[in-house]
Amino acid sequence: MAAANKIANEKLQFEQIHDRPATLKDVYGVHQQGAAGYDAHLANPSGVAWKNVRQYYPSDKVAKDAIWKNLTPTMQAKYGSVDSVSSAEFTKDWGDRIEGVSPARAMARAKARREAIPEIEEKPKKEARIEVMEVPPMQPIHIPGVAGPEIQLARPARVG
Repeated sequence: MAAANKIANEKLQFEQIHDRPATLKDVYGVHQQGAAGYDAHLANPSGVAWKNVRQYYPSDKVAKDAIWKNLTPTMQAKYGSVDSVSSAEFTKDWGDRIEGVSPARAMARAKARREAIPEIEEKPKKEARIEVMEVPPMQPIHIPGVAGPEIQLARPARVG
């Protein structure tokens, strides 16, 4: 339940900041890179991904690892080096992966675009939806045999 609330809150915050509905790619990008990191990728898509998020990490190595270690071996082979990965490529690769497009298919699409080859029409996929659930307020509990005040389980705060 806590994870669902976290994701729902991140989705709501993204939509308030960007004034548009969050896609599954956006929700996952915020989960993986943090809201500030994902926003840095969106703000400078042509920039080198690790350099765009560097300010949120204690060193270049940690920033590079945050990108490179979040790429699959197939993605790493495609780029060869963390210095070759733009934020647009990083977010697109993960967007394709999270939305169900295999890396091989994504690479074929990129090649087709570069060579101006028309793409074969695919059946439209169902759009993923994330809904916020109402959570009833928690009640204080008392555990027999345990001294001290009752434990208050807090209800997650709403954003906005």
